[in-house]
Amino acid sequence: MEPTQIRLTIPDSVDPLYLTGPADSLLREIEASCAALISVRGKAIFLSGTSQEIEQLTLIFSHLIQMVESGSRPTLEDVKLLLDSTKKEMPA
Repeated sequence: MEPTQIRLTIPDSVDPLYLTGPADSLLREIEASCAALISVRGKAIFLSGTSQEIEQLTLIFSHLIQMVESGSRPTLEDVKLLLDSTKKEMPA
């Protein structure tokens, strides 16, 4: 089965560094949670994996973008909570 591949665009109002965290710590935590490939380049996030992984990652990055747009800077704890909550939302 071919992996699902998508490109998410980061809004101009969002600094990609806030999504990846210091020394890419937030990105590394997200990458460690799944087998999907994640690449952040400029204002784009490229995802490649199973359709379930892509759906979960899209939810996570959408929440992170909303947090940054509302003035928050996501933390490692925020990412862990998002990972946990989106896994619970996804069908088994």
